[in-house]
Amino acid sequence: MKKLIALLTLLCMLLALPAWAETSETVEAEPAADPVVEPVADPMEDPAYRQEMALKAEGLFALIGGSAGETFTGIPGDTLAWTALSAYACTFAQDAQVFTVPQMGELYDALFAEGSFEDLDPSGSGSCFTQEGEEYVFGMADGDPAVRVLVNDTDTYTEDALYCDLSLYGLGHSDYPMYFYGSVTAVLVPDESAPFGATLAGWQPIELPAFPEAESNARLGDQAGNDYYAANAIDGDLKTCWAYRISQSEDPALTLLADEPQQVRGLVFTPGYAKNQQVFENNHRVATLSVTLGGETFSYELPDPEAEYFEGTYVLSFDGVYTADTVKIEVVDVHKGGKYDDVCISELYLF
Repeated sequence: MKKLIALLTLLCMLLALPAWAETSETVEAEPAADPVVEPVADPMEDPAYRQEMALKAEGLFALIGGSAGETFTGIPGDTLAWTALSAYACTFAQDAQVFTVPQMGELYDALFAEGSFEDLDPSGSGSCFTQEGEEYVFGMADGDPAVRVLVNDTDTYTEDALYCDLSLYGLGHSDYPMYFYGSVTAVLVPDESAPFGATLAGWQPIELPAFPEAESNARLGDQAGNDYYAANAIDGDLKTCWAYRISQSEDPALTLLADEPQQVRGLVFTPGYAKNQQVFENNHRVATLSVTLGGETFSYELPDPEAEYFEGTYVLSFDGVYTADTVKIEVVDVHKGGKYDDVCISELYLF
């Protein structure tokens, strides 16, 4: 009986063996499947990423602010490059500082995606450096207005570059006057090792939108050979103005008209009658302004500028790029003039 039990036990063990154990052949186990790796999305597809990149690069854009009219693709021109290098050096120098050629190369590479410092003409305009042998002595330039950057749009991009729609203006020691430099398309190449998170690979000025006509529903009557039509506000002459009398006007508005839809980003205007300082003080100045275009209305409250800056301008942003062929401008409130009951705007234009 014991032999029978032993034979049955051996038979059960043989039946429990895996198939590969029934032969003398060696069978390798199948390799484990590779883990599924989700494809990494292009970060440029993320609007928040693009906006963050543009905002981090504002300091880079500001270095070139005064050269808004320059243009380049790939390698910058000498004037623009020297302007940027001089402005960048201001962050390192108080009165004067000496830079070696390798250090100048580092400054250049921190700003631009292509080209090299060695390719620049040492005597190029826009430079605040004096070359002394193999060194460059930086001297502070006269105080220019601080550059401010408006990031209008970051919706255009490729896998390797971001095309930023910008507007740039200068600002003195107070909030007025503002100096509009222009709008540009700036091409950024992401570079996490760069001080501004990217370097510049292109700079293309954007033309001002064309609004050749202006009309209004109120105006001051002709006086002493002067007229006050809406067209005066777009004639490029500070000694003329659009004007109306508050006591004789209801919901006064000035409307700018284009022949075809234009892309607009903001408004530049003088807030009073800039013929001279006395005339500026005697008439009302704009305190609250509203601008309507494309179904959107933007409102602005403006401090009363010092009279000595009577020829100055405000730069007002629409915080984006809008398409319109009609723009309505309304004066909601005023800073009172010292003598007359008239509201005046010498000049305005859209950007």
